[in-house]
Amino acid sequence: MTEVSFGEWLKRQRMGKGLTREQLAHQIGCAAITLRKLESEERRPSAQMVERLAKIFNIPPNETTAFISFSRGDWTKAPGEQRGETPWRDSTQPPRTNLRASLSSFIGRNKEVNDVREYVSNPDTRLITLLGPPGIGKTRLSLAVAHESLPQFTDGVFFVELAPLEDPSLVALTIAQTLGCLKTQDRSPSEQLKDDIGDKHILVILDNVEHVLDTTAIVASDLLSACPRLKILTTSREAIRSPGEWLYPVPALNIPTPTELQSIDMDGLAHFSAIKLFAERGRAVRPDFKLDADNVGAITAICSQLDGLPLAIELIAARIRWMSAQALLLQLTDQFVLSADGMRAVPARQKKLFNAIGWSYDSLPEKEQILFRRLSVFAGGWTLEEAQSICSDGILGTDPIPALLTRLLEKSLVFVQEQAGQLRYHMLVTIRQYASEKLSEHHETMSTRDRHLGFFMELSEKAETNLHGSVQAILLERLEIESDNLRAALRWGVGNKTEAGFRLAAALWLFWFMHAHFIEARQWYEVALLSSNDCTPFIKMRLLVGAASNAIGRGDDAEIVSFSELSLALARELDDAWGIAMSLHHLGGAALNRGDCPRAQTFLEEGLAVSRASGHAAVTAYILDDIGILAIKQNNFQQAERYFNEMRDVPNQEGNWDKSYVLARLASLAYSQQEYGRTKELAGQTIILAMEAKDKRLISIMLELFGMALFGQGDLVNAVRLLGAAEALANSLEIAFSADEPNMKDMRTQLGQSTFEALQTKGRAMTMEQAVAFAIQGSA
Repeated sequence: MTEVSFGEWLKRQRMGKGLTREQLAHQIGCAAITLRKLESEERRPSAQMVERLAKIFNIPPNETTAFISFSRGDWTKAPGEQRGETPWRDSTQPPRTNLRASLSSFIGRNKEVNDVREYVSNPDTRLITLLGPPGIGKTRLSLAVAHESLPQFTDGVFFVELAPLEDPSLVALTIAQTLGCLKTQDRSPSEQLKDDIGDKHILVILDNVEHVLDTTAIVASDLLSACPRLKILTTSREAIRSPGEWLYPVPALNIPTPTELQSIDMDGLAHFSAIKLFAERGRAVRPDFKLDADNVGAITAICSQLDGLPLAIELIAARIRWMSAQALLLQLTDQFVLSADGMRAVPARQKKLFNAIGWSYDSLPEKEQILFRRLSVFAGGWTLEEAQSICSDGILGTDPIPALLTRLLEKSLVFVQEQAGQLRYHMLVTIRQYASEKLSEHHETMSTRDRHLGFFMELSEKAETNLHGSVQAILLERLEIESDNLRAALRWGVGNKTEAGFRLAAALWLFWFMHAHFIEARQWYEVALLSSNDCTPFIKMRLLVGAASNAIGRGDDAEIVSFSELSLALARELDDAWGIAMSLHHLGGAALNRGDCPRAQTFLEEGLAVSRASGHAAVTAYILDDIGILAIKQNNFQQAERYFNEMRDVPNQEGNWDKSYVLARLASLAYSQQEYGRTKELAGQTIILAMEAKDKRLISIMLELFGMALFGQGDLVNAVRLLGAAEALANSLEIAFSADEPNMKDMRTQLGQSTFEALQTKGRAMTMEQAVAFAIQGSA
């Protein structure tokens, strides 16, 4: 081999990696003009530069001394044992390659590039497949790895595009043409490839092989068996399943969570690759664009809606040329995303996200296409059971669905996660949008969404009847996990004024109350009740009861009364004992809130008699709770305790939520009797159970009671902080915060206005979890 100068070698290595002079100079810590002088042999590198170059260009540690001599232009003084053939003792020709220089920076993928390079560098790893859905950046990652690996493969690195192929039999021919191996017509392309590659050290990238998997698997296996120093890197939606294959699922770009976004500065956002990519592509089309406090929230929301999918982010970020980030977020409809134009000089399948996903969809067999588009009705994921129930009909039975779902999983069109001990399948939002478009094109939207609505209506109705039993925690967690599906079903069902939609809204009242989803529930009740003349009187009555329950949770006495009077009238007409007892329970609670004890007692005594006679145990417990509170207001503490104990003994009230309310009432009773230590003990126990039951409303009430008990003990500093936290939580839930103003005024007077406000501000800044820990551990 002919020796070259260090400067010429350096220039070839830089170009082989696809690096500009500025990019390499930045990596080794010098100016671009300094690097130009190094390449032209006008100056020699410092020791620090040489060390960095050795790492960048993978100089083996045992050759470092010789490499330093080489860089100093004094090769003859290198130790004799190191003067053999080495990667930096180059020929006059650089390694053969067809790699093009990158036209834009590759953002946020340093970890992925390094991970894949480790695979490529491992002598025992010879076939690597980059897996992922359309638009995730598999091709860009493979090219980045190829450029980085170029110095490692002395006989060449080649990129073979297989996406245009329609005939699988042309795979070997296309590889041979790319490598320039076709020399005769009397031998097959595969045989010529084997002969030409032989024992050469070559890396071949086979891009987009999912539509020619079987043939690619055979060709790759044959070549790897015959050519011991060959390595193959493929990009695909699914594994090619060839012996020795190593899989690398390409992740989406990372996005800050809402919590991280609140606590991070602009410089810190550089660590989130999705935001960084959006910002760079935004600057490419609008030079004055930059991240700032005004637009970062909208940009984060955009990237989140796009699932951190690089292609989607690049296409949408280009629109920043014509509109602000906030306006862009408002425009981010399904069709807007799918129709976003790409660059002219890229393959047609990548010009629009619609085309990129469509290229994958079109290659699916018919039954996989059917399941793929029907899965679009799910929001927030689904289980296998749900897919079988909702996606099957006379065309697609339940039995083939597990196998079909597995095939879609293998092709990266769906992915799976374990959640609460159960496997749940998901689609990226952009892929789901495309699938939904196809569902509409095939006129299947109505039938599939009706099945989706029916499934979740039945699930919710069954859950409602068991939410006070021993499986309470399981059911609450299931409904919480399915929140997005419940919302999608409600939008379809209530929006189209279907009986099933109204039944679903009516069935969710208790779940919404237990988990303090008061804001969302109120919105659904408003929409449903506006159209309630389209449902049966029984369902309308149940909707009114649910709306009154929601008003109870928010402390809105006017709505409690208006909804409950209507539900009571309907329940009496229907002779529905549950509806009568629940309506009287709500009216009694409203009277209690107003301090009208005689009227409250009238409502509650009648309601208790009805619930006991009809065997509605849960309603009986609710009313005993009210009657106990009434007894406290009348200073009849022994009677109140008796009612609360009776409430605890009502059958089938076995969940943590039920137990927490008994403890909460006993805590209130202790506070009324000025037993502040006992109040804190019981409130702490209540909070622990309420945290397990995820009842934020009760947590807020108990934090408030805990704070008032601290005030009763004279601990004003901790009392004010905890009351501030309780108030902030109540405000976030849009529920009443009822701390006695005389007591609050007393605290202001004793502490001073400024001290009081400072402590209150600190409390309001606490998260719910911090406030709970502060109450139970820090101030107990």
